[in-house]
Amino acid sequence: MTAQASDSIYYNDQRFFLKHSQKELFTPAKYGYKPVMSSTACIRGYIVTYEIVDNLLTLQTLYISHRELSFLSSSKKQPPNLNNVQAEKADTVEARGCEWGFEKVNLPINYTGGLVFATDFIQSLYIHIGFQDVWKYNTVIEGLFRNGELVWEKDQSESVAALRKQIERSQHEVSRAYIKDSLREIFQEIYKL
Repeated sequence: MTAQASDSIYYNDQRFFLKHSQKELFTPAKYGYKPVMSSTACIRGYIVTYEIVDNLLTLQTLYISHRELSFLSSSKKQPPNLNNVQAEKADTVEARGCEWGFEKVNLPINYTGGLVFATDFIQSLYIHIGFQDVWKYNTVIEGLFRNGELVWEKDQSESVAALRKQIERSQHEVSRAYIKDSLREIFQEIYKL
């Protein structure tokens, strides 16, 4: 599988990549969309950009490849409007092959739970498969949301850097289970919910 395009989230005027959520922030089917694979870099068929402004979470951009009716009998058609915004043909690199784009949607996301988002990817750790792991970023933020409002946050960059050093110093391959357990310990606040 090719490296996958991640959803992003703008926070404090900086772009982060969404690395963990306790449940989906945006469910296409709820809005009448049936996404189909847009490219090998976007198997799920859509990419979302969120923004946190005044501690409120909103969906700002959606790129999607949408198919109406059944997979076999329908060609890709323009998707329905999203928060009164009409889809336009997507022609940006960020769209990763998705055919349609919604810009400046400003759709409130009524999410309760934890999020982990990260930026400043360490290019030497890149692997061309799936989503990039959170420990491969220099800046990592953990946040808790209640009904779409950011109510708590913590910069976890130092804790993640310590884990990264453990992984790099290991004389043999560190198991995925060890990494998962270590991340669960770092982000314990979101697992309390």
